[in-house]
Amino acid sequence: MSATALRPPRTPRRPRALTPEAYLAWEEEQPERHEYDHGCILPMSGGTRIHSRLATNLIGLLHRALEGTPCQVHGPDMRVATGPRRFLYPDLSVVCGDETFADARETTLTNPMLVVEVLSPSTALHDLGSKFEAYRGLDSVQEVVFVEPGRRRVTVHRRGTPWTLHDAGETVTLASAGVTLAVEAIYAGTGVA
Repeated sequence: MSATALRPPRTPRRPRALTPEAYLAWEEEQPERHEYDHGCILPMSGGTRIHSRLATNLIGLLHRALEGTPCQVHGPDMRVATGPRRFLYPDLSVVCGDETFADARETTLTNPMLVVEVLSPSTALHDLGSKFEAYRGLDSVQEVVFVEPGRRRVTVHRRGTPWTLHDAGETVTLASAGVTLAVEAIYAGTGVA
């Protein structure tokens, strides 16, 4: 057996800097998701069981609550353009009314009104920092929600002058979607107390 037969397959190299158009074309060919920040490619980390369960619970709860309304719930595969040079993947986004996209294939949403991020130790600083800033800069976004996986804590940041922070108790009110969710239902099946 030759040495080349023993080598693992090569992972395609990630480009260092791309134009937004080149990033979108490159991203279509990738098996994993990558965010884009002013030319820099940022790989998305893998999720844990709790992270996945929280995101899935929220998608299901919001989908049921918004059924029959003009609102659409999108999961973690829907990219959001927060500007011409910034593309992010929230864990969940909601649009009420007409959806607008940055591309003909409808892979990049430009007008979410609600964005949810399930935090993780490896991404929390990025999510609470530059990602939160980018979402706040998008005129359509009325609320940004952060869900902590290590304890039952959900915070809602609501647009205003200035933005206001609402720490959920037993329920989370998402004013932009006209929905109230039980925190217990969000954390169902996670084992998080």
